[in-house]
Amino acid sequence: MFESVALTPAWGVANCSMGAFGCGYAVGGLLTDPKAPPGWGVGPGDVGCVPGGFNLLGAATVLNCIAQRIICNQVVASCDPNDIIGPKGYGEGRYVSRSEVLPYTIRYENDPEAATAPAQKVEIRQVLDSDLNPLTFRVKDFGFADYVFAVEGNVSSYFNTVDLPDSLGYDLEVTAGIDIEKNEAFWILQTIDSKTGLPPADPLKGFLALNDSTGAGEGFVNYTIKAKNNAITGDSILALAEIVFDINAPIITPEIFNIIDAEPPVSKVKVLGIDSDSITVTAEIEDDFKGSGAKAYDLYVSEGNGDFKLVASDLPNDSTFKIASKEGEVYCLYAVSKDNVNNKEAQKPQADTCFISTGVVTGTVTPKVEGTFILYPNPSDGYKFNVLITGLEIQETVTLEVVDVLGRSMFVTDFRDAAYFIDSEVKLSPKLDPGIYFVNCYTKKGKSVKKMVVER
Repeated sequence: MFESVALTPAWGVANCSMGAFGCGYAVGGLLTDPKAPPGWGVGPGDVGCVPGGFNLLGAATVLNCIAQRIICNQVVASCDPNDIIGPKGYGEGRYVSRSEVLPYTIRYENDPEAATAPAQKVEIRQVLDSDLNPLTFRVKDFGFADYVFAVEGNVSSYFNTVDLPDSLGYDLEVTAGIDIEKNEAFWILQTIDSKTGLPPADPLKGFLALNDSTGAGEGFVNYTIKAKNNAITGDSILALAEIVFDINAPIITPEIFNIIDAEPPVSKVKVLGIDSDSITVTAEIEDDFKGSGAKAYDLYVSEGNGDFKLVASDLPNDSTFKIASKEGEVYCLYAVSKDNVNNKEAQKPQADTCFISTGVVTGTVTPKVEGTFILYPNPSDGYKFNVLITGLEIQETVTLEVVDVLGRSMFVTDFRDAAYFIDSEVKLSPKLDPGIYFVNCYTKKGKSVKKMVVER
């Protein structure tokens, strides 16, 4: 990508136009009048070059004209291989979480294989993907060559004149921000003459040198952004940027992508075995459709109706865990899972499952003399609740009755042919209004009562 720079754009265009005329004149003069005024300029073959040239007095040949055209092409050229780097993401889909801050870097280079002059101005623009929230755009560090400049604070726009070493004779004016109406992020990096406050008149003075082994001609800008709150799993985030060196045509970076995983997975503890002194469990985890997949889970255990305690963290998906247990004790468990982009389930207000440690090898159960009646979750939503009832005889019938504070019966159900214990969900019909209720449990041993609060 090439650019020819004169002292001013108007000067360059006018003189290159005159040069083109003069070059033609020289050809014509060579054929008709050897004494005709010579000239030289830039013709139609100079692809990618904004013409600049000047007329000379005196004799000239067609060969001289061609040589000067080559000079026009070479003296004032800058070029820009470039790319954009986004979040690495997870897997081939480069999955990212809807809630995470997404970092991007746009890189540019004044390539010495194609360019022959420093760049005075670099302008970068990126139209944001429709699944990104422009209000979360934040300007971050930028730099070039050996320089890195920090952008302080959590800012969505930035303007500053960066002081460069006096020996260079110029500074760098940086403007960056977000155009909400256009949904476009932008950066304008302009070389400024430190004496005049204007762009340098010398076309060989520019902040971005020709690149070399030290990276003198490389630059970058950083920013962060988040997805919109209404983005859903499977939505793609596409990103490409447009970079302009001085007054060349825009160059488009290669396009990159990420896929959004918007929701956390859902998990439930499953008991695999109850031995004489331990319980083996796992978590069944289901991630949302088109998501990044289940990654791991945390396991919480309550013993003897006590508080829940975290007993294991980041257990890999499909792995099992063995819990030390005591014979005859009540255990309640729940899992909190996360997916491969670290979307994590919320803490649960209730257990996934509750059971009795039988104290014998898995597959056999012994009756308990003392019974237990556990009601959860409490408060309930008025649509359903769970019960754990132990100490039952084989093939015993258990009746549950829900009454209000006035003693009126609101719901009754029976469990028939229970085998030593019941661990079941109870669906209420009709639903209960918010308030305080009592759940009566009738077994052969008598009646137990639990208070239940209904909230919504």
